[in-house]
Amino acid sequence: MSNNPYVMPDITAVSPGAVPVITMLCRTAKIREIVNQMVEWDEDRSKISPGLLIESLIVCI
Repeated sequence: MSNNPYVMPDITAVSPGAVPVITMLCRTAKIREIVNQMVEWDEDRSKISPGLLIESLIVCI
């Protein structure tokens, strides 16, 4: 590492793709809440809500 203040430290650029944007669009549109209200499901027997599953599918596709 150089003592020169104008030299940038080692930075690794990461390109996450569209996942963060699509995730925020799903949350803004309240996809999870809408799906959970529209379907019947037993919260006691399910660890993951149907809304979260649909939101995950949308993000992954």
